[in-house]
This record gives sequence, structure tokens and C-alpha cells, in this order.
Amino acid sequence: MLNIWRKRKANFDLPTLKLGDMALVPIAQAHAPALFAIVERDRAYLRQWQNWPDNILTLDHMRELINISHSKTRQQSGYDMVIVYSGRVAGKIGVVAINNKAGYHEIGYWLGHGFQGRGLMTRATSLITSHAICQHDAAAVHIRCAAPNLRSRAIPERLGYRLAKIHTQYLWIHGEYYDDTIYVMRRKDWYRRLLYHLTTRDAWRDATERGVYRAPSLDTQGFIHASRWHQVQKVAAALYRGRRDMVLLCIDPLRLRASVRDEPPDPGVPAQHGDGELFPHIYGALNTSAVLKVMAMPAQKDGTFRLPSELTD
Repeated sequence: MLNIWRKRKANFDLPTLKLGDMALVPIAQAHAPALFAIVERDRAYLRQWQNWPDNILTLDHMRELINISHSKTRQQSGYDMVIVYSGRVAGKIGVVAINNKAGYHEIGYWLGHGFQGRGLMTRATSLITSHAICQHDAAAVHIRCAAPNLRSRAIPERLGYRLAKIHTQYLWIHGEYYDDTIYVMRRKDWYRRLLYHLTTRDAWRDATERGVYRAPSLDTQGFIHASRWHQVQKVAAALYRGRRDMVLLCIDPLRLRASVRDEPPDPGVPAQHGDGELFPHIYGALNTSAVLKVMAMPAQKDGTFRLPSELTD
């Protein structure tokens, strides 16, 4: 979770990112033996669609690769995270390139063969996508896969990335050329997948001290009211017109500890709703670790609200 009241330069201090029994940990030399052991054991599997395993033949090669990664992070041109599952090193994921002119980050990843089939890479890619967009303000995130590598392509497809381009016979892998597929997730499309909740600046500050946020409705109705992105403005207009102290919590449903149900709107909220319109209700306290970003959303001079640019641009 990151509190952001105004735009600022991206911070490349990398936190550990957690989701259930999986964590993404900034790569360190201490990870070299475990990573190299996976490469040694699964070399034939890993090199099917990648050239780099042929260059990691010793533990020193892996250590040098980690040194290069640290240099890349210092230069703010990318970063690498180790995937840890139930306490075991399982693979690596990171931003392999940052195009500052175009504003996009490119994700690369690999996973040991024995860790396949658990949804680890999909979850890891979701975490890195959120980190690139919500903390580093990437305008878009790209993922490239060899066209025949269907298992790798399934990851961006599962997360809603759009197949934006196919470069014919572009990737050279072990002496053969393959089509290169490029998947893209735009910033506004990622934000539109999240849940939203309006609260006051003071209420959020209190929540960050406790680690959980509790809206009054949790005690009176048993849940916290939330919205999809397109519902935020009318909720704000109905309940908070003229308020200058409002902030918008951007909530990742994957990181929520409480369950979410889509249900009919509260009849006590004086807003017009479409036929059959449903709102997400969070049945439990909101863990602050599920809040990816906090956006200031004060009322304008006429008392109405405008959506933050991240949701519209």
C-alpha cells in the first residue's frame, strides 16, 4: 500500500510484495545458489523458449547476473524480484526494460518446472503490473512471448492484457526465428479492474496506523460499500457533495482478506442506478495492504467531483 496525495517521481526502493503463500522479494546475492540450482535442474525446460539459460553455466554466472540486475535498479532502468513460494525459491520476475519516452515497462519472467500449475506466475505478474502502474506510474506494461509458447502467453491473457502486435519471424531462439507477440496493459485499463472506496483523509490516516480500515457501515450493515470505477462519481455526488477532504482508495480484490459480493445498491443512497446494477460489498475489515494507491479527490468549486486522471487518461 502506498499513500499518494499528489504525483511525484517514482521511487525505486523495492518492497517485498506478498500475496497469500507467495512473496516477491528483491533479488540479492543470497538467492544465487537457489536460482542457479533451478537453472541446473530445469535447464532443458527453461531453454525451450529462452536463450539466456545457455549463458548461466556456473554459480558465478548467476552472481554476475544479479550484479547486473542491481546496476539496472540503480540506473532506474528495471528491477528483478525472486518468486518465493511457501519459503522456497521458485523463479524470477521483474521489469526487464523501461521506455521512459513511451512510458511503458516490460515484464519478463521464468519459473522452475516443479512450480508450474499453481498459478504462481499469474499472481506474480499481477503484483508486478500493479507495482509498475500504481507505484512507478507506468503508462502501460508490456509482456513479450514467442508465439508458440502458449503457456507463457496464457499469463497476460488471463490478466486481461490485450494482444497489441505480432512481429513476424522476429525472435531468434537457438538458431530459429519465431513470431514475437506483444501484450499490453494500459494504465487506465488496469485501474478500471480495481475496486474503489471513498473516505476522508483523517479516516484513512487512522486506518494506516491500525493496518485495517473499518467504515461505519461494517458495524451497521455488515459490509463496507465499494464501487467500480464508473460508479465512483455518482456515489461521491450523492454522499459527499462539496467535501474537500475526500480520498479515493484503490483496492486490489486479489489482496483482500475479506470476501466481496456484488449486490444491489443501498436504497438509502440518493443516487440513480441502472436496472440490475450491482455494487461490490466488502464483508469484513479492509486490510490496508490491499490498497494499491490513495488518490486525493476533493470536490470542485461547484461541489461536484471529477475522476482522477489515472482512470480516464
